[in-house]
Amino acid sequence: MKRKYKLAIATSVIFVFGIPAIINLLYPPHNPLISVWGPGDLLSYLSSILMGGATIYLGFQANSMNKRMSEYEMISYKSYICVMLDECELRHIELSANQLRIRLKNITDIPIVGAMAYKSHKIGIDGDWNDENTTSAEVISIDGMNSINIEKDYLTMRYFIENKDLSNAVFCVEVVLENIYGLKTKQYINLWIVNGKLVEESTREV
Repeated sequence: MKRKYKLAIATSVIFVFGIPAIINLLYPPHNPLISVWGPGDLLSYLSSILMGGATIYLGFQANSMNKRMSEYEMISYKSYICVMLDECELRHIELSANQLRIRLKNITDIPIVGAMAYKSHKIGIDGDWNDENTTSAEVISIDGMNSINIEKDYLTMRYFIENKDLSNAVFCVEVVLENIYGLKTKQYINLWIVNGKLVEESTREV
């Protein structure tokens, strides 16, 4: 049993059994002192406090539940993308420079109106998303941020890779999407490069 449930049970027991017992001890015939309030008055006062506290608590719980339900309903209005690996291209252009072309597709029915790429070092090729120090591959990412071209349901990103060993490397990027409803979603994207060729992709919602 979790600690908070144990605390709630203990508090309930004190209020239900402990406080009435203390009140009976404090008032006649147990206590010769005369009070303005009788035991019944004090019990009514404490009951009012408990009812008020319970009302406030239930109000917070209801607001929290409504917020979670709203967030769950908004999932159907968010946009997500997938990597079209067959249409991605890594092309050697000159000396030690290569051009990477990434093709993405909107996999929802909600149109995307804005897309930006940001630097990322999250690796998820092996299925477990970690930072770059968990892989022996060369980790490559953009320097700052790049704009992504949008053509209806397809998105295209281009990036120049210079002076990098592409025998075993992972290209990492974080993509931020905005749809027609103004809702934003974030996804990590990985492209695994082996011997200068794109061999695998992986994505994950942030």
